[in-house]
Amino acid sequence: MLFIYQTIITIILLFSPLIIFFRIIKNKEDKIRFKEKFCFFSKKRGAGKLIWFHGASVGEILSIIPLIHEYENKKSISKILITSNTLSSSKVLEKYKFKKTIHQFFPIDHFFLINKFLKYWQPHVAIFVDSEIWPGMTAALRNKKIPIHGNGKNQRFYLSAIDFAKAVVLLIKNKNNGVYNVGSNEFYSNTQIAKLICKYLKKDPKKFISYVKDRPYNDKRYSVSTKKIRHLGWKPKYNLLKDLPKIVEWYKNNLTLYKNCK
Repeated sequence: MLFIYQTIITIILLFSPLIIFFRIIKNKEDKIRFKEKFCFFSKKRGAGKLIWFHGASVGEILSIIPLIHEYENKKSISKILITSNTLSSSKVLEKYKFKKTIHQFFPIDHFFLINKFLKYWQPHVAIFVDSEIWPGMTAALRNKKIPIHGNGKNQRFYLSAIDFAKAVVLLIKNKNNGVYNVGSNEFYSNTQIAKLICKYLKKDPKKFISYVKDRPYNDKRYSVSTKKIRHLGWKPKYNLLKDLPKIVEWYKNNLTLYKNCK
């Protein structure tokens, strides 16, 4: 299966210059920094301990900003690398004046480029951050429909930010090298979560859920193993179904914070 996957990626890689060209025309790629996706790095690693955070786009990157602020002050950490896939996420990071933190675009998932990337950056810890659900929350609170891609059956696992932060702290304190998957066993479909939000907001899901055209390459489910980090004694303590009513209540009471969000 991996061989077939890499074969497909190799074919895509051959056409990637053309794909990148059209994306640049549509302002979806950086005109200069797109080369980072081919492992032509624009920043130097430097010496010392490097922690690597990866988030797909804006939501994931924003969720780790408090952690970045925390570890910017740690003398034991020489550099923090943040990677992402989208142009918009790189623009978000430009607003912060970090000293140790640098951003690079995530490389194309080809074994040659991945090996080159890891050899160059040599991260002591690699942390991948999954996506959030809260844009749907704010939409429902404004009496707007919650848009769901496709048929809504795509599943995601949900993990408390507190549990995630504790996992990161554990790995850094124990000085564990390597890549650790941090996740939970709570899998729910997008429709399930949207209906629960409607329930706690006392809204009719038939009126407040809208199914829109599916986005390209929308994964049906992410399946990762967290056995490696659980062997260190970590496990999630929080539960989405128990916490969701409190989360909804918080957003109801603090909706003014998101009045300018579209």
